[in-house]
Amino acid sequence: MSIKRETDLRDYINNIATGRREVKLSDMAKQVKTGFTFEDEKLRAIREKIERSGKPLIKFGEVIKGIETGCNIAFIIDKRFKSEIDEKEPQSIKFLEKCVDSKSVDRYKPEWCDKYFINIPKGWTNNNKQGRAEDWFSEKHPILYGHIKSIAEDIQLGITKSKGGVYTRSAQGDYWWESGNIDVRKLPEKFSTFIEIASVPKFCYFGDSIKIIASLYFINGEYCKALTSLLNTNIAFNIFKKCYGQEFGKDGVRFKTPYLINMTIPNKIDKSKGTLEDFTDKIQKLKLENKETSKIEQELENIVQQIYELTDEEVKYLCK
Repeated sequence: MSIKRETDLRDYINNIATGRREVKLSDMAKQVKTGFTFEDEKLRAIREKIERSGKPLIKFGEVIKGIETGCNIAFIIDKRFKSEIDEKEPQSIKFLEKCVDSKSVDRYKPEWCDKYFINIPKGWTNNNKQGRAEDWFSEKHPILYGHIKSIAEDIQLGITKSKGGVYTRSAQGDYWWESGNIDVRKLPEKFSTFIEIASVPKFCYFGDSIKIIASLYFINGEYCKALTSLLNTNIAFNIFKKCYGQEFGKDGVRFKTPYLINMTIPNKIDKSKGTLEDFTDKIQKLKLENKETSKIEQELENIVQQIYELTDEEVKYLCK
């Protein structure tokens, strides 16, 4: 009788209950930092070898969730609407922050999608209003007010579909048109963001003035650029997938924060930081120029193999 593919504890118990698996002490799952996993002895030996010479990713950078607007359809606008604000309502420009969303991110390659986040700070209305707040705001910023208000009403009437409503969202300030406690000055100017569910690693470095990340996770800190190239390798992807991560569907992996922050990063990254950053720059430049990157990415794989101190046999086993 064949053993059903085991991806979690439920499958393991089900296979025992149906007689597909014989219970052996040597074959029992081992409890590790990231939770309940199934490892054969060879994979376990590789993981333990890696963990002896490294530290969890959290020691090299935080993994943080990007800003939640509570209703993206109302508070994230495109270039066309931004141009209208520029031309007809310049007093509202100060509320528009350049941002990226999941459509802006590919492997190494930032795809700028001309998106802007409407960020009216909590407390701004009360500090500036004269008379009734909504009347005052609609008079001083009619285009911005009309945009948010019309979408809010359409959502209430069921004309526009949205996971969250403008009036009911938790991410608001003193009034429904304001943001919550968001201080854009505290957001990193340089970071590596990534797609949480993917069949290949999709980490992308941003080093310019984009400060707002809508509904994405990102890695900040001084190692974020080096981690971009390391985590985009096939070796690192398979280390995460087989030792720390959570499979999603047939080929996908979910880079869930509790798992990602516990993935071991070799201590050698300290000495290799500059080299990895150079790879990020070079590959990103080639990607933006739509040029071939397979040769330089293979060079990077070889470097990462050395950083992790893995043998050819171990790499072959991990990446099979």
